Formats: sequence, C-alpha cells, structure tokens
Amino acid sequence: MIDDIVGGVFRFLFGHVKDFIVDVIFGVVFYTVGWLVLKIVSLGRTPAATLREGISDSYDTEDDWVGILGGIILLGIFMKLYF
Repeated sequence: MIDDIVGGVFRFLFGHVKDFIVDVIFGVVFYTVGWLVLKIVSLGRTPAATLREGISDSYDTEDDWVGILGGIILLGIFMKLYF
C-alpha cells in the first residue's frame, strides 16, 4: 500500500521534472543557438520572431525547426571538440 503511494508520488515528480528540463534545454538553449545562427546566415531575415517571442511557451512549427537546428549545431560542436 505505502509502496504504491510513494511510487506514484515519485513517478509524478519525475515526470514533471523531466518535462521541465526538456523544455529548458530545447526551448531556451537549442532555440537560442539556432535563432542566432539563422539570423547570421540569413542576414536578419529569418526567423521572423524575436528571441523572446520564440522562447515563449507558444511554439509553432518554425520554432521547433529552429530548436532542432540549434541542437544539431551544438551536437556538431560537441563531436568536433571531443572526438
């Protein structure tokens, strides 16, 4: 009985902590890197959203692609430095 309660509490807490960490890493770190690279490469034309608007909770498809690009760039930098 007590094991089920404690297990449920830990599953609940771990799920929310995991979601928070993923949101922070993807939504802030990856998006910021992708946004900066795209602004430099496109000479300021893309992405249309400001950095603050893109980091907000209302993601759209463009924000997802900017974050994915940032993750790929950071992965490439990491691989170049450590392998």
